[in-house]
Amino acid sequence: MNGIVPAPDSLTFERSAAIIFEEAMKRALITGVAGFAGSHLADHLRAIGQYDVFGIVQSPEDAAAAPISPDRAIIADLIDPVATRKAIERCEPELVFHLAAMAWSAASWNDPWGVMENNVRAQTNILEALTVVAPQARLLIVSSAEVYGKLKPNEIPVGEETPLRPATPYAASKVAQEMMGIAFAEAKGLEIIRVRPFNHIGPRQKPGFVATDFAKQIASAELGLKPPIIRVGNLDVERDFTDVRDIAKAYRLIIEEGQPGDVYNIGSGRAISVQKILDGLLRAAQIEIEVEKDPALQRPAETPRVVANISRMRAVTSWSPERDLMQTLAEVMDDWRDRLQEKTRVAT
Repeated sequence: MNGIVPAPDSLTFERSAAIIFEEAMKRALITGVAGFAGSHLADHLRAIGQYDVFGIVQSPEDAAAAPISPDRAIIADLIDPVATRKAIERCEPELVFHLAAMAWSAASWNDPWGVMENNVRAQTNILEALTVVAPQARLLIVSSAEVYGKLKPNEIPVGEETPLRPATPYAASKVAQEMMGIAFAEAKGLEIIRVRPFNHIGPRQKPGFVATDFAKQIASAELGLKPPIIRVGNLDVERDFTDVRDIAKAYRLIIEEGQPGDVYNIGSGRAISVQKILDGLLRAAQIEIEVEKDPALQRPAETPRVVANISRMRAVTSWSPERDLMQTLAEVMDDWRDRLQEKTRVAT
């Protein structure tokens, strides 16, 4: 023996490097990873390159649609405590983004208890599982600006200390989620951060929200699936709209840099009228569209203007939205064209 240690072959070196790299990455779990915000969050985390991204989905179809590696998609019913615990055990996360929820505010009146049971029980199962399996994990509870309810003029812009006045079962369920998170943080020592996102828009959003409902009507007219008429409600109301991809970045920053126990508003910090949202979509339309007021879509009791105070979020993370609203609306239009063309192709 001459004392020379043979160099490892390149394959062994590559495998060792891959193991070290994987161990250095943070294990992040996204519930609702196949959904609107969840899918964009997964895209963002994977693009950063510092996270091993897992996701919980409800079905094989959702697993196939989720933008994560197939072996990282976990099919589990979060209403089932055993299934939830097994899902947490499988990935032993360091960061948990809890986005899964029934998210239609007005429609929550159709099944108030179903919304409350789904949203609160699912999160409670996650909290209990983390307490046992991953007590050091940091959890982001995604609440909603809906918890503020009908606002008074002197409460605009809306700060985190504004009284909570939930006006729908969905909003009430979000308040309950927040309170349950506080209880587990106090009693079990979990690191929990709460966020209250305001309106977010972008590709992949389901119908039931203003921008995507408008876009679907316009795209349907472009394809000849309906007359070139769009029916609208009150266009004068102003809301705080942010691109979902900016929201996803905010979630990542606040779970990393936020203070456990605190709550943070996430929004653009500016009020944008529904008229401006419609104008942006019509500007991206490929045909002339007639706008028709529909009294059935009017909501006279709603707060006329909502805008978020995001100073707390900015102070902690220096985050601010980056994407141009008109570009976002053009992408929403393209998304609906693609969806409806695919649906038409499959139907034929």
